[in-house]
Amino acid sequence: MVYKRHKKPVSKHTGRPCKLDTLNHEQIRKLACKGWTDEEMADFFEISIDSWYYWKSTRPDFFNSLKDWKDQYDERIQISLAESALGYQHREDKVFVHQGQTIVVPTIKHYPPNPTSMIFWLKNRQPEQWRDVHKVEHTGKDGGPIETASKPRFVDLSDFTDAELAVIASAGLKLNVKSKEEEDGQEG
Repeated sequence: MVYKRHKKPVSKHTGRPCKLDTLNHEQIRKLACKGWTDEEMADFFEISIDSWYYWKSTRPDFFNSLKDWKDQYDERIQISLAESALGYQHREDKVFVHQGQTIVVPTIKHYPPNPTSMIFWLKNRQPEQWRDVHKVEHTGKDGGPIETASKPRFVDLSDFTDAELAVIASAGLKLNVKSKEEEDGQEG
């Protein structure tokens, strides 16, 4: 006798519930806005980084929220970098004790422009103008190739033996053999 299996209605949500739904999203927002990385947040919530990345790839609402929160932190960094590059000032109270009395003096603290911040900003915002390595291309006349000219070099072979000259000739070197008298005759 063959028994037929009864098909149970398949639930839309099989398996254990997603841990993402149990996390405090306000806490995730605060950590992302403070510049925490995905790895740091996954570790904080005791979740594997693979699960974190899976949620980002399958849950667009989670991915977009996380991206927006991280962008807020990036904007703060950008403003701080610009302030550092340009220099800035802020109010500061100096506290002094004079003859046993506390005196609070409001002051303005000035921070001069930071050249390192300027360089960093310019290299990233205008890389063609501010990169460290400049591409220089050399060309010849009218943009053509560079022409090179070489003078033939004459070597005095008068001290070589016939056997040595034969070895040189067998190597494929072109020998223009002139006698010393011929050379002297050309100079004068």
